[in-house]
Amino acid sequence: MSSILSANTDLSAGAEFHRCALQVNPARYRTIYRGERPNAGDDADYGMALVDKAVELGISVLAVTDHNDVSGVRRIQSAARERGVSVFPGFELSSTEGIHVLCLYGPHTPVDQLDRFLGQFDLTAPGPSSARCGKSFSEILALVRRQEGLSIAAHATNRKGLFKALSGDARAGAWRDENLCAVQIPGTVEDLPQDIRDVVKNRNPDYARELEAERDLAIAVVNARDVASPDDLAHAGATCWVKMSEVSIEGLRQAFLDPGSRIRLGGRRRKSMRS
Repeated sequence: MSSILSANTDLSAGAEFHRCALQVNPARYRTIYRGERPNAGDDADYGMALVDKAVELGISVLAVTDHNDVSGVRRIQSAARERGVSVFPGFELSSTEGIHVLCLYGPHTPVDQLDRFLGQFDLTAPGPSSARCGKSFSEILALVRRQEGLSIAAHATNRKGLFKALSGDARAGAWRDENLCAVQIPGTVEDLPQDIRDVVKNRNPDYARELEAERDLAIAVVNARDVASPDDLAHAGATCWVKMSEVSIEGLRQAFLDPGSRIRLGGRRRKSMRS
């Protein structure tokens, strides 16, 4: 099978930058993972409030990626549809090694299809949880590709991210996996610790990827911190700008193949992005 990084990177003249929040969670995330008490009306109002905030901030693309669950997708999709905001549905998984991975699928993927996809990762307990699935990091990446989705190594510099959950040869092998499309970092590449920055910039020969995303960058990097309330969308590191000819998995894939011209980190739009 040819590498995912060997695809054609041509982009149509109609491409434009979209501000994207690629790790959005349903209302219950705050209760399950942050210990907050649920508020009356959360389930009914959260999706609308989230999308309203996105529109206010100029965010035109959301990805819904709850842990091990897709039941919160429909409500956010419905609210987004009314406001012209696009949604990549998906979920977040924890591999057998404990690495968190965002799994994104096309905007028109039915929720029942997402449920079937989710079931293929050998989860022992259905429903939202941070339990590990039955697949390794490499197996997750390969399976998401077969499902025609895209994988992003979530919060790669945190405790449950790629750079912390693994070490030595195992980490180098995971980093070099041809099915890894992008990694999520909290700020800019220059803000990364020196050892991680050298890996991301393809300056560490032990981690060298066969195909660089571009000169001085081994792979696409994105900002996409956890969003569990509308106000989280405004936080630094919650969004990035992605240039796509259409909001689709293929459009996102092409951006990951050419991050130098098609991805801008952070929420502030710069003048150079208009070209």
